[in-house]
Amino acid sequence: MGLLLAVLALFVVALVHARASDRDQADRRFHDKARVSAALTESLFASTAAQGAQQNSQRLGSAHINQAKLERQVGEARLAYAIVLGPKGVPLAWSAGTPPEVLQRVTQGTAATRKVLKGETYALTGVQSDSNTMEYVAAFKARDGSRRVVVQGFSAALIGAFLGSYLAHLPDTGNARAYVLDERGRVVGSPVKGQSPGSVVREPGLVAALRGSGMAGSFQAGGSKQVFAVATVAQSTWRVVLAEQASVLYSGTSSGLEWLILLALGVAGIAALVLLRRALGTADDLAGAYERLAISNVELERSNIELKRSNAELEQFASVASHDLQEPLRKVQTFGDQLERRFGDQIPDEAKDYLRRMRRAANRMSTLIEDLLRFSRVTTHARPPRQVDLATIAREVTADLEALLTETHGRVEIGSLPRLEADPLQMRQLLQNLIGNGLKFHRPGEPPVVKLDGVPAAEDGYVAFSVSDSGIGFEPVYAERIFRVFERLHPRDVYAGTGIGLALCRKIVERHGGTIVAEGRPDAGATFTITLPLVQPEAPPPGPNRPADDTPTPLEHAHA
Repeated sequence: MGLLLAVLALFVVALVHARASDRDQADRRFHDKARVSAALTESLFASTAAQGAQQNSQRLGSAHINQAKLERQVGEARLAYAIVLGPKGVPLAWSAGTPPEVLQRVTQGTAATRKVLKGETYALTGVQSDSNTMEYVAAFKARDGSRRVVVQGFSAALIGAFLGSYLAHLPDTGNARAYVLDERGRVVGSPVKGQSPGSVVREPGLVAALRGSGMAGSFQAGGSKQVFAVATVAQSTWRVVLAEQASVLYSGTSSGLEWLILLALGVAGIAALVLLRRALGTADDLAGAYERLAISNVELERSNIELKRSNAELEQFASVASHDLQEPLRKVQTFGDQLERRFGDQIPDEAKDYLRRMRRAANRMSTLIEDLLRFSRVTTHARPPRQVDLATIAREVTADLEALLTETHGRVEIGSLPRLEADPLQMRQLLQNLIGNGLKFHRPGEPPVVKLDGVPAAEDGYVAFSVSDSGIGFEPVYAERIFRVFERLHPRDVYAGTGIGLALCRKIVERHGGTIVAEGRPDAGATFTITLPLVQPEAPPPGPNRPADDTPTPLEHAHA
Protein backbone atom coordinates (compact mmCIF):
# COMPACT_ATOMS: atom_id res chain seq x y z
CA MET A 1 0.00 0.00 0.00
CA GLY A 2 2.90 2.31 0.76
CA LEU A 3 4.30 1.65 -2.72
CA LEU A 4 0.90 2.50 -4.22
CA LEU A 5 0.79 5.81 -2.37
CA ALA A 6 4.31 6.61 -3.48
CA VAL A 7 3.42 5.95 -7.09
CA LEU A 8 0.31 8.13 -6.82
CA ALA A 9 2.38 10.91 -5.28
CA LEU A 10 4.83 10.70 -8.16
CA PHE A 11 1.92 10.95 -10.58
CA VAL A 12 0.65 14.07 -8.85
CA VAL A 13 4.10 15.70 -9.04
CA ALA A 14 4.39 14.78 -12.72
CA LEU A 15 0.94 16.20 -13.37
CA VAL A 16 1.74 19.52 -11.70
CA HIS A 17 5.01 19.78 -13.62
CA ALA A 18 3.35 18.86 -16.92
CA ARG A 19 0.57 21.41 -16.44
CA ALA A 20 3.11 24.15 -15.74
CA SER A 21 5.15 23.18 -18.81
CA ASP A 22 2.08 23.01 -21.05
CA ARG A 23 0.86 26.41 -19.83
CA ASP A 24 4.28 27.93 -20.64
CA GLN A 25 4.11 26.48 -24.14
CA ALA A 26 0.56 27.75 -24.63
CA ASP A 27 1.69 31.22 -23.50
CA ARG A 28 4.61 31.18 -25.95
CA ARG A 29 2.37 30.17 -28.84
CA PHE A 30 -0.12 32.89 -27.90
CA HIS A 31 2.61 35.53 -27.79
CA ASP A 32 3.97 34.30 -31.13
CA LYS A 33 0.53 34.83 -32.66
CA ALA A 34 0.63 38.49 -31.60
CA ARG A 35 4.16 38.97 -32.93
CA VAL A 36 3.36 37.27 -36.26
CA SER A 37 0.19 39.39 -36.59
CA ALA A 38 2.23 42.56 -35.97
CA ALA A 39 4.91 41.51 -38.49
CA LEU A 40 2.29 40.79 -41.15
CA THR A 41 0.54 44.11 -40.45
CA GLU A 42 3.88 45.90 -40.86
CA SER A 43 4.62 44.04 -44.11
CA LEU A 44 1.29 45.16 -45.61
CA PHE A 45 2.58 48.76 -45.55
CA ALA A 46 6.32 48.20 -46.00
CA SER A 47 6.07 45.93 -49.06
CA THR A 48 4.91 48.66 -51.48
CA ALA A 49 6.87 51.59 -50.01
CA ALA A 50 9.44 51.56 -52.84
CA GLN A 51 6.76 51.57 -55.52
CA GLY A 52 4.92 54.39 -53.74
CA ALA A 53 8.10 56.47 -53.48
CA GLN A 54 8.78 56.10 -57.20
CA GLN A 55 5.27 57.12 -58.21
CA ASN A 56 5.20 60.04 -55.77
CA SER A 57 8.50 61.21 -57.24
CA GLN A 58 6.92 61.31 -60.69
CA ARG A 59 3.86 63.27 -59.55
CA LEU A 60 5.19 65.44 -56.72
CA GLY A 61 8.94 65.58 -57.41
CA SER A 62 9.16 68.62 -59.68
CA ALA A 63 10.69 71.91 -58.53
CA HIS A 64 7.26 73.54 -58.54
CA ILE A 65 4.55 71.13 -57.45
CA ASN A 66 1.47 71.14 -59.68
CA GLN A 67 -1.45 72.02 -57.38
CA ALA A 68 -3.98 70.41 -59.73
CA LYS A 69 -2.13 67.09 -59.55
CA LEU A 70 -2.03 67.30 -55.78
CA GLU A 71 -5.77 68.02 -55.59
CA ARG A 72 -6.48 65.16 -58.01
CA GLN A 73 -4.44 62.78 -55.87
CA VAL A 74 -6.43 63.79 -52.79
CA GLY A 75 -9.71 63.21 -54.60
CA GLU A 76 -8.75 59.85 -56.12
CA ALA A 77 -7.46 58.45 -52.85
CA ARG A 78 -10.36 59.86 -50.82
CA LEU A 79 -7.87 61.66 -48.58
CA ALA A 80 -8.82 64.33 -46.07
CA TYR A 81 -5.72 66.34 -46.98
CA ALA A 82 -2.15 66.06 -48.29
CA ILE A 83 0.94 68.14 -47.42
CA VAL A 84 4.32 67.95 -49.22
CA LEU A 85 7.39 68.85 -47.11
CA GLY A 86 10.88 69.77 -48.24
CA PRO A 87 14.12 68.23 -46.87
CA LYS A 88 14.00 70.45 -43.78
CA GLY A 89 10.33 69.88 -43.06
CA VAL A 90 9.10 73.13 -44.59
CA PRO A 91 5.73 72.76 -46.39
CA LEU A 92 6.12 73.11 -50.17
CA ALA A 93 2.46 72.52 -51.09
CA TRP A 94 -0.77 71.40 -49.47
CA SER A 95 -4.28 70.55 -50.63
CA ALA A 96 -7.07 73.09 -50.43
CA GLY A 97 -8.92 71.17 -47.73
CA THR A 98 -6.00 71.04 -45.28
CA PRO A 99 -7.18 72.34 -41.87
CA PRO A 100 -5.05 75.29 -40.65
CA GLU A 101 -4.38 73.59 -37.31
CA VAL A 102 -3.08 70.49 -39.12
CA LEU A 103 -0.79 72.57 -41.34
CA GLN A 104 0.51 74.40 -38.26
CA ARG A 105 1.12 71.12 -36.41
CA VAL A 106 2.96 69.58 -39.37
CA THR A 107 4.99 72.77 -39.89
CA GLN A 108 6.15 72.66 -36.27
CA GLY A 109 7.21 69.07 -36.82
CA THR A 110 5.54 65.85 -35.66
CA ALA A 111 7.24 62.72 -34.40
CA ALA A 112 6.25 60.87 -37.60
CA THR A 113 7.60 63.53 -39.99
CA ARG A 114 10.86 63.82 -38.01
CA LYS A 115 11.42 60.06 -38.26
CA VAL A 116 10.83 60.01 -42.02
CA LEU A 117 12.96 63.11 -42.61
CA LYS A 118 15.80 61.39 -40.71
CA GLY A 119 15.72 58.31 -42.91
CA GLU A 120 12.65 56.13 -42.23
CA THR A 121 10.81 54.99 -45.38
CA TYR A 122 7.39 55.72 -43.94
CA ALA A 123 5.54 56.21 -40.65
CA LEU A 124 1.94 55.79 -39.46
CA THR A 125 0.26 57.85 -36.75
CA GLY A 126 -2.60 57.07 -34.42
CA VAL A 127 -6.20 58.23 -34.67
CA GLN A 128 -6.54 62.02 -34.31
CA SER A 129 -9.23 62.61 -31.65
CA ASP A 130 -10.50 65.87 -33.18
CA SER A 131 -11.12 64.53 -36.69
CA ASN A 132 -10.98 60.70 -36.45
CA THR A 133 -8.25 60.68 -39.09
CA MET A 134 -4.82 59.08 -39.32
CA GLU A 135 -1.70 60.16 -41.18
CA TYR A 136 0.49 58.16 -43.53
CA VAL A 137 3.90 59.87 -43.84
CA ALA A 138 6.11 58.63 -46.70
CA ALA A 139 9.49 59.68 -48.09
CA PHE A 140 10.36 60.09 -51.76
CA LYS A 141 13.09 61.70 -53.85
CA ALA A 142 12.54 64.93 -55.76
CA ARG A 143 13.84 65.15 -59.28
CA ASP A 144 16.83 67.16 -58.06
CA GLY A 145 17.77 64.28 -55.72
CA SER A 146 16.63 65.91 -52.46
CA ARG A 147 14.48 64.06 -49.93
CA ARG A 148 10.83 65.04 -49.66
CA VAL A 149 8.00 63.85 -47.45
CA VAL A 150 4.27 63.62 -48.19
CA VAL A 151 1.83 63.68 -45.26
CA GLN A 152 -1.51 62.10 -46.21
CA GLY A 153 -4.46 62.37 -43.84
CA PHE A 154 -7.20 59.80 -44.32
CA SER A 155 -10.29 58.65 -42.48
CA ALA A 156 -9.64 55.94 -39.92
CA ALA A 157 -12.58 54.04 -41.39
CA LEU A 158 -10.63 53.49 -44.65
CA ILE A 159 -8.04 51.24 -43.04
CA GLY A 160 -10.09 50.07 -40.04
CA ALA A 161 -12.47 47.88 -42.05
CA PHE A 162 -9.62 46.17 -43.90
CA LEU A 163 -7.53 45.53 -40.78
CA GLY A 164 -10.58 44.13 -39.00
CA SER A 165 -11.31 41.68 -41.83
CA TYR A 166 -7.60 40.83 -42.14
CA LEU A 167 -7.24 40.00 -38.44
CA ALA A 168 -10.44 37.95 -38.49
CA HIS A 169 -9.07 35.70 -41.24
CA LEU A 170 -5.51 35.46 -39.98
CA PRO A 171 -4.64 31.80 -39.25
CA ASP A 172 -4.45 30.76 -35.55
CA THR A 173 -6.30 33.80 -34.16
CA GLY A 174 -9.81 32.41 -34.49
CA ASN A 175 -10.54 32.14 -30.74
CA ALA A 176 -8.83 35.38 -29.66
CA ARG A 177 -10.18 38.92 -29.62
CA ALA A 178 -7.78 40.90 -31.81
CA TYR A 179 -7.17 44.65 -31.89
CA VAL A 180 -4.77 47.06 -33.58
CA LEU A 181 -4.45 50.04 -31.21
CA ASP A 182 -2.64 53.38 -31.44
CA GLU A 183 -0.50 55.00 -28.73
CA ARG A 184 -3.59 56.33 -26.92
CA GLY A 185 -5.34 52.98 -26.89
CA ARG A 186 -7.78 53.96 -29.64
CA VAL A 187 -8.89 51.21 -32.03
CA VAL A 188 -7.29 51.36 -35.48
CA GLY A 189 -8.90 48.11 -36.65
CA SER A 190 -10.57 45.09 -35.06
CA PRO A 191 -12.92 42.23 -36.04
CA VAL A 192 -14.63 42.57 -32.62
CA LYS A 193 -18.25 43.68 -33.10
CA GLY A 194 -18.88 47.32 -32.19
CA GLN A 195 -15.18 48.30 -32.11
CA SER A 196 -15.18 50.95 -34.83
CA PRO A 197 -11.95 52.85 -35.69
CA GLY A 198 -11.26 55.62 -33.19
CA SER A 199 -13.32 54.02 -30.42
CA VAL A 200 -12.02 52.99 -26.99
CA VAL A 201 -11.58 49.26 -26.31
CA ARG A 202 -14.75 48.02 -24.65
CA GLU A 203 -12.99 45.72 -22.20
CA PRO A 204 -12.31 47.76 -19.03
CA GLY A 205 -10.07 45.09 -17.55
CA LEU A 206 -7.96 44.94 -20.72
CA VAL A 207 -7.71 48.75 -20.90
CA ALA A 208 -6.43 48.87 -17.32
CA ALA A 209 -3.97 46.01 -17.95
CA LEU A 210 -2.55 47.73 -21.06
CA ARG A 211 -1.61 50.80 -19.01
CA GLY A 212 1.30 48.80 -17.61
CA SER A 213 4.61 48.42 -19.40
CA GLY A 214 4.44 44.66 -19.92
CA MET A 215 3.89 42.95 -23.26
CA ALA A 216 1.75 40.18 -21.73
CA GLY A 217 -0.35 39.50 -18.67
CA SER A 218 -3.83 38.71 -17.40
CA PHE A 219 -6.93 40.50 -16.12
CA GLN A 220 -10.41 39.71 -14.80
CA ALA A 221 -13.51 40.24 -16.94
CA GLY A 222 -17.01 38.80 -16.58
CA GLY A 223 -15.97 36.78 -13.55
CA SER A 224 -13.27 34.83 -15.44
CA LYS A 225 -9.55 35.19 -16.01
CA GLN A 226 -8.42 36.61 -19.37
CA VAL A 227 -4.93 36.50 -20.92
CA PHE A 228 -3.49 39.13 -23.28
CA ALA A 229 -0.37 39.53 -25.44
CA VAL A 230 1.01 42.70 -27.11
CA ALA A 231 3.33 43.19 -30.09
CA THR A 232 4.36 46.54 -31.60
CA VAL A 233 4.06 47.35 -35.32
CA ALA A 234 7.31 48.84 -36.56
CA GLN A 235 7.42 52.35 -38.08
CA SER A 236 4.11 53.27 -36.44
CA THR A 237 2.58 54.05 -33.06
CA TRP A 238 0.43 50.94 -33.39
CA ARG A 239 0.44 47.69 -31.46
CA VAL A 240 -1.39 44.41 -31.99
CA VAL A 241 -3.24 43.16 -28.90
CA LEU A 242 -4.69 39.65 -28.57
CA ALA A 243 -6.97 38.74 -25.64
CA GLU A 244 -8.38 35.30 -24.90
CA GLN A 245 -10.15 33.55 -22.07
CA ALA A 246 -7.62 31.65 -19.96
CA SER A 247 -9.82 28.56 -19.82
CA VAL A 248 -9.86 28.42 -23.64
CA LEU A 249 -6.14 29.10 -24.04
CA TYR A 250 -5.19 26.37 -21.55
CA SER A 251 -8.05 24.00 -22.35
CA GLY A 252 -5.81 21.37 -23.93
CA THR A 253 -3.08 21.26 -21.27
CA SER A 254 -2.50 17.85 -19.72
CA SER A 255 -6.11 16.64 -20.02
CA GLY A 256 -4.87 13.08 -20.62
CA LEU A 257 -2.81 13.10 -17.40
CA GLU A 258 -5.76 14.36 -15.34
CA TRP A 259 -7.89 11.52 -16.64
CA LEU A 260 -5.18 9.02 -15.80
CA ILE A 261 -4.86 10.37 -12.26
CA LEU A 262 -8.61 10.15 -11.68
CA LEU A 263 -8.66 6.63 -13.09
CA ALA A 264 -5.80 5.60 -10.81
CA LEU A 265 -7.58 6.98 -7.73
CA GLY A 266 -10.83 5.21 -8.72
CA VAL A 267 -9.28 1.75 -8.93
CA ALA A 268 -6.74 2.22 -6.10
CA GLY A 269 -8.87 0.23 -3.66
CA ILE A 270 -9.39 -2.69 -6.05
CA ALA A 271 -5.91 -3.96 -6.59
CA ALA A 272 -2.55 -2.26 -6.00
CA LEU A 273 -0.80 -4.55 -8.44
CA VAL A 274 -3.23 -3.86 -11.29
CA LEU A 275 -2.92 -0.13 -10.66
CA LEU A 276 0.88 -0.27 -10.58
CA ARG A 277 1.07 -2.19 -13.87
CA ARG A 278 -1.35 0.20 -15.53
CA ALA A 279 0.61 3.19 -14.28
CA LEU A 280 3.90 1.78 -15.54
CA GLY A 281 2.37 1.10 -18.97
CA THR A 282 0.94 4.56 -19.08
CA ALA A 283 4.31 6.11 -18.24
CA ASP A 284 5.73 4.79 -21.52
CA ASP A 285 2.77 6.17 -23.44
CA LEU A 286 3.21 9.55 -21.75
CA ALA A 287 6.89 9.66 -22.63
CA GLY A 288 6.08 9.07 -26.28
CA ALA A 289 3.31 11.66 -26.19
CA TYR A 290 5.64 14.24 -24.62
CA GLU A 291 8.29 13.54 -27.22
CA ARG A 292 5.83 14.03 -30.09
CA LEU A 293 4.50 17.17 -28.42
CA ALA A 294 8.00 18.57 -27.99
CA ILE A 295 8.84 17.93 -31.67
CA SER A 296 5.60 19.57 -32.78
CA ASN A 297 6.27 22.62 -30.59
CA VAL A 298 9.81 22.99 -31.93
CA GLU A 299 8.53 22.83 -35.51
CA LEU A 300 5.79 25.35 -34.73
CA GLU A 301 8.21 27.77 -33.06
CA ARG A 302 10.65 27.43 -35.97
CA SER A 303 7.86 28.12 -38.47
CA ASN A 304 6.77 31.21 -36.52
CA ILE A 305 10.35 32.55 -36.37
CA GLU A 306 10.87 32.02 -40.09
CA LEU A 307 7.54 33.68 -40.85
CA LYS A 308 8.45 36.78 -38.80
CA ARG A 309 11.91 37.03 -40.35
CA SER A 310 10.68 36.65 -43.93
CA ASN A 311 7.91 39.24 -43.52
CA ALA A 312 10.29 41.73 -41.82
CA GLU A 313 12.58 41.56 -44.87
CA LEU A 314 9.87 42.12 -47.48
CA GLU A 315 10.52 45.12 -49.74
CA GLN A 316 8.04 44.66 -52.55
CA PHE A 317 4.45 43.51 -52.65
CA ALA A 318 5.13 41.06 -55.47
CA SER A 319 7.53 39.04 -53.31
CA VAL A 320 5.03 39.03 -50.42
CA ALA A 321 2.19 37.72 -52.57
CA SER A 322 4.16 35.29 -54.73
CA HIS A 323 6.31 33.67 -52.05
CA ASP A 324 6.49 34.73 -48.42
CA LEU A 325 2.75 35.10 -47.76
CA GLN A 326 1.85 32.05 -49.86
CA GLU A 327 4.42 29.83 -48.14
CA PRO A 328 2.87 29.87 -44.64
CA LEU A 329 -0.55 29.23 -46.19
CA ARG A 330 0.80 26.15 -47.91
CA LYS A 331 2.29 25.06 -44.59
CA VAL A 332 -1.07 25.52 -42.86
CA GLN A 333 -2.71 23.37 -45.54
CA THR A 334 0.09 20.79 -45.49
CA PHE A 335 0.28 20.55 -41.69
CA GLY A 336 -3.51 20.33 -41.55
CA ASP A 337 -3.44 17.40 -43.99
CA GLN A 338 -0.61 15.73 -42.05
CA LEU A 339 -2.36 16.16 -38.71
CA GLU A 340 -5.53 14.50 -40.00
CA ARG A 341 -3.65 11.76 -41.85
CA ARG A 342 -1.12 10.89 -39.14
CA PHE A 343 -3.24 11.43 -36.04
CA GLY A 344 -6.73 10.89 -37.48
CA ASP A 345 -7.68 8.21 -34.98
CA GLN A 346 -6.65 10.38 -32.04
CA ILE A 347 -8.30 13.63 -33.19
CA PRO A 348 -11.92 14.24 -32.06
CA ASP A 349 -14.55 14.93 -34.71
CA GLU A 350 -14.82 18.54 -33.58
CA ALA A 351 -11.08 19.05 -34.09
CA LYS A 352 -11.30 17.48 -37.56
CA ASP A 353 -14.00 20.00 -38.42
CA TYR A 354 -11.67 22.81 -37.22
CA LEU A 355 -8.91 21.45 -39.46
CA ARG A 356 -11.20 21.43 -42.49
CA ARG A 357 -12.31 24.99 -41.76
CA MET A 358 -8.68 26.04 -41.36
CA ARG A 359 -7.78 24.61 -44.78
CA ARG A 360 -10.75 26.28 -46.44
CA ALA A 361 -9.80 29.63 -44.88
CA ALA A 362 -6.21 29.18 -46.09
CA ASN A 363 -7.47 28.46 -49.63
CA ARG A 364 -9.60 31.62 -49.57
CA MET A 365 -6.68 33.72 -48.35
CA SER A 366 -4.42 32.23 -51.06
CA THR A 367 -6.96 33.18 -53.73
CA LEU A 368 -7.22 36.68 -52.26
CA ILE A 369 -3.42 37.12 -52.35
CA GLU A 370 -3.27 35.96 -55.98
CA ASP A 371 -6.02 38.44 -56.94
CA LEU A 372 -4.22 41.24 -55.08
CA LEU A 373 -1.00 40.30 -56.89
CA ARG A 374 -2.74 40.60 -60.25
CA PHE A 375 -4.21 43.93 -59.12
CA SER A 376 -0.81 45.34 -58.11
CA ARG A 377 0.95 44.08 -61.26
CA VAL A 378 -1.22 46.15 -63.59
CA THR A 379 1.41 48.90 -63.39
CA THR A 380 4.51 47.10 -62.11
CA HIS A 381 4.45 44.27 -64.71
CA ALA A 382 2.98 46.18 -67.64
CA ARG A 383 4.19 45.28 -71.13
CA PRO A 384 4.94 47.75 -73.96
CA PRO A 385 1.82 48.56 -76.01
CA ARG A 386 1.34 47.15 -79.51
CA GLN A 387 -1.49 46.80 -81.98
CA VAL A 388 -4.14 44.38 -80.72
CA ASP A 389 -7.41 43.17 -82.22
CA LEU A 390 -10.02 43.06 -79.45
CA ALA A 391 -12.25 40.74 -81.50
CA THR A 392 -9.46 38.14 -81.72
CA ILE A 393 -8.78 38.42 -77.98
CA ALA A 394 -12.52 38.10 -77.23
CA ARG A 395 -12.69 34.87 -79.25
CA GLU A 396 -9.66 33.45 -77.43
CA VAL A 397 -11.17 34.35 -74.04
CA THR A 398 -14.48 32.74 -75.06
CA ALA A 399 -12.61 29.55 -75.93
CA ASP A 400 -10.90 29.59 -72.52
CA LEU A 401 -14.31 29.91 -70.84
CA GLU A 402 -15.74 26.90 -72.65
CA ALA A 403 -16.22 24.95 -69.39
CA LEU A 404 -18.23 27.80 -67.82
CA LEU A 405 -20.26 28.20 -71.02
CA THR A 406 -21.07 24.49 -71.02
CA GLU A 407 -22.00 24.55 -67.33
CA THR A 408 -24.35 27.55 -67.68
CA HIS A 409 -25.55 26.75 -71.26
CA GLY A 410 -24.59 30.33 -72.08
CA ARG A 411 -23.24 31.98 -75.20
CA VAL A 412 -21.03 34.94 -76.11
CA GLU A 413 -21.88 37.09 -79.15
CA ILE A 414 -18.90 39.04 -80.53
CA GLY A 415 -19.69 41.98 -82.80
CA SER A 416 -17.44 44.55 -84.45
CA LEU A 417 -14.70 45.38 -81.95
CA PRO A 418 -11.92 47.94 -82.59
CA ARG A 419 -8.18 47.59 -83.05
CA LEU A 420 -5.93 49.80 -80.91
CA GLU A 421 -2.55 50.08 -79.21
CA ALA A 422 -2.56 48.39 -75.80
CA ASP A 423 -0.93 45.79 -73.55
CA PRO A 424 -2.26 42.50 -75.02
CA LEU A 425 -2.12 40.57 -71.75
CA GLN A 426 -4.02 43.26 -69.85
CA MET A 427 -6.67 43.51 -72.57
CA ARG A 428 -7.11 39.76 -72.20
CA GLN A 429 -7.51 40.15 -68.42
CA LEU A 430 -10.05 42.94 -68.98
CA LEU A 431 -12.24 40.94 -71.37
CA GLN A 432 -11.94 37.72 -69.38
CA ASN A 433 -13.16 39.43 -66.20
CA LEU A 434 -16.06 41.19 -67.94
CA ILE A 435 -17.21 38.14 -69.93
CA GLY A 436 -16.71 35.85 -66.93
CA ASN A 437 -18.83 38.17 -64.74
CA GLY A 438 -21.59 38.19 -67.33
CA LEU A 439 -21.68 34.38 -67.34
CA LYS A 440 -21.38 34.01 -63.57
CA PHE A 441 -24.03 36.53 -62.48
CA HIS A 442 -26.88 35.06 -64.53
CA ARG A 443 -30.46 34.67 -63.45
CA PRO A 444 -31.35 31.23 -62.05
CA GLY A 445 -32.75 28.89 -64.69
CA GLU A 446 -31.93 31.23 -67.61
CA PRO A 447 -28.85 30.66 -69.81
CA PRO A 448 -26.64 33.78 -69.82
CA VAL A 449 -25.98 35.78 -72.98
CA VAL A 450 -22.98 38.14 -73.16
CA LYS A 451 -22.70 40.56 -76.09
CA LEU A 452 -19.60 42.55 -77.13
CA ASP A 453 -19.86 45.30 -79.76
CA GLY A 454 -18.29 48.60 -80.73
CA VAL A 455 -20.01 51.89 -79.84
CA PRO A 456 -19.28 55.50 -80.93
CA ALA A 457 -16.56 57.25 -78.91
CA ALA A 458 -17.25 60.67 -77.41
CA GLU A 459 -13.86 62.15 -78.44
CA ASP A 460 -11.54 61.99 -81.45
CA GLY A 461 -8.59 59.67 -81.01
CA TYR A 462 -10.57 57.27 -78.85
CA VAL A 463 -12.49 54.05 -79.49
CA ALA A 464 -15.26 52.55 -77.39
CA PHE A 465 -16.99 49.20 -77.01
CA SER A 466 -19.56 47.69 -74.68
CA VAL A 467 -19.93 44.37 -72.85
CA SER A 468 -23.55 43.65 -71.90
CA ASP A 469 -25.22 40.65 -70.29
CA SER A 470 -28.71 39.35 -69.51
CA GLY A 471 -27.96 38.61 -65.87
CA ILE A 472 -29.16 39.75 -62.47
CA GLY A 473 -27.99 43.36 -62.92
CA PHE A 474 -27.61 45.75 -59.98
CA GLU A 475 -29.14 48.86 -58.45
CA PRO A 476 -27.97 52.08 -60.20
CA VAL A 477 -26.70 53.46 -56.86
CA TYR A 478 -23.96 50.80 -56.93
CA ALA A 479 -22.61 51.85 -60.36
CA GLU A 480 -19.43 53.30 -58.78
CA ARG A 481 -19.11 51.07 -55.71
CA ILE A 482 -18.78 47.86 -57.75
CA PHE A 483 -15.36 49.07 -58.97
CA ARG A 484 -13.93 49.33 -55.45
CA VAL A 485 -11.50 46.74 -54.14
CA PHE A 486 -13.25 44.04 -52.04
CA GLU A 487 -16.70 45.46 -52.86
CA ARG A 488 -19.27 42.66 -53.06
CA LEU A 489 -23.03 43.01 -53.60
CA HIS A 490 -23.77 39.33 -52.92
CA PRO A 491 -22.68 36.84 -50.24
CA ARG A 492 -19.70 34.60 -51.02
CA ASP A 493 -21.81 31.44 -50.71
CA VAL A 494 -24.17 32.71 -53.45
CA TYR A 495 -21.61 34.00 -55.97
CA ALA A 496 -17.95 33.10 -55.51
CA GLY A 497 -15.18 35.67 -55.84
CA THR A 498 -12.95 38.08 -53.91
CA GLY A 499 -14.44 41.42 -55.04
CA ILE A 500 -11.31 42.44 -56.97
CA GLY A 501 -12.28 41.60 -60.58
CA LEU A 502 -14.02 44.87 -61.51
CA ALA A 503 -11.44 46.91 -59.57
CA LEU A 504 -8.78 45.20 -61.72
CA CYS A 505 -10.78 46.11 -64.87
CA ARG A 506 -10.90 49.80 -63.90
CA LYS A 507 -7.19 49.84 -63.06
CA ILE A 508 -6.30 48.30 -66.45
CA VAL A 509 -8.51 50.77 -68.33
CA GLU A 510 -7.16 53.79 -66.43
CA ARG A 511 -3.58 52.59 -66.87
CA HIS A 512 -4.28 52.82 -70.63
CA GLY A 513 -5.72 56.34 -70.26
CA GLY A 514 -9.39 55.34 -70.64
CA THR A 515 -12.63 55.05 -68.69
CA ILE A 516 -15.09 52.28 -67.81
CA VAL A 517 -18.72 53.01 -66.96
CA ALA A 518 -21.29 50.54 -65.61
CA GLU A 519 -25.07 50.69 -66.10
CA GLY A 520 -27.60 48.22 -64.81
CA ARG A 521 -30.98 47.49 -63.32
CA PRO A 522 -32.05 44.60 -61.08
CA ASP A 523 -32.99 41.49 -63.14
CA ALA A 524 -32.41 43.46 -66.36
CA GLY A 525 -28.71 42.79 -66.92
CA ALA A 526 -25.67 45.09 -66.89
CA THR A 527 -23.70 46.98 -69.53
CA PHE A 528 -20.06 48.06 -69.21
CA THR A 529 -18.87 50.72 -71.68
CA ILE A 530 -15.09 51.01 -72.11
CA THR A 531 -13.41 53.99 -73.82
CA LEU A 532 -9.70 53.74 -74.73
CA PRO A 533 -7.25 55.85 -76.77
CA LEU A 534 -6.28 54.53 -80.19
CA VAL A 535 -2.57 55.21 -79.59
CA GLN A 536 -0.61 54.79 -76.38
CA PRO A 537 2.18 57.30 -75.70
CA GLU A 538 5.11 56.37 -73.48
CA ALA A 539 3.17 57.56 -70.42
CA PRO A 540 -0.62 56.99 -70.71
CA PRO A 541 -2.49 60.32 -70.91
CA PRO A 542 -5.78 61.12 -69.11
CA GLY A 543 -8.88 59.50 -70.54
CA PRO A 544 -12.10 61.36 -71.42
CA ASN A 545 -13.10 62.00 -67.81
CA ARG A 546 -10.49 60.44 -65.56
CA PRO A 547 -6.71 60.77 -65.04
CA ALA A 548 -4.37 58.01 -66.06
CA ASP A 549 -1.99 58.38 -63.13
CA ASP A 550 -1.88 55.51 -60.69
CA THR A 551 -0.69 56.86 -57.35
CA PRO A 552 -0.70 54.58 -54.29
CA THR A 553 -2.83 55.61 -51.36
CA PRO A 554 -2.67 54.54 -47.72
CA LEU A 555 -5.64 52.29 -48.31
CA GLU A 556 -4.07 50.68 -51.36
CA HIS A 557 -0.89 50.08 -49.36
CA ALA A 558 -3.07 48.44 -46.67
CA HIS A 559 -4.78 46.16 -49.18
CA ALA A 560 -1.42 45.14 -50.51
